Amino acid sequence: MYTRAHLQELGSEYEAAVATREVEIYSKYVGEGILVWAKKGVRKISFPVLKKDSYATYSSQGILNKYDPGPIPHEHLPAIIEKVYQTFPDIDVSVSANHLNVSWE
Repeated sequence: MYTRAHLQELGSEYEAAVATREVEIYSKYVGEGILVWAKKGVRKISFPVLKKDSYATYSSQGILNKYDPGPIPHEHLPAIIEKVYQTFPDIDVSVSANHLNVSWE
């Protein structure tokens, strides 16, 4: 039989696993978007960001659509911005009115 504390611990582990996977998915999504549009000659793009009080939709595996996950959850922005800077050191990144904006020369 599981104790309440054990169930809470399992729930926390699951939430942490989903959050880590989400950051990876969104980082990949943003990075691939930059590469795709840069190859087409585009020099700036915006990615939608969920408002702080909104929630992403999950399946048992996390985000429902890993190929187009939709708006970035607000709480994942710092990790994604850091990943973008690591991957593309010369890129300009800003956040405005529910969008993550990236531009390059």
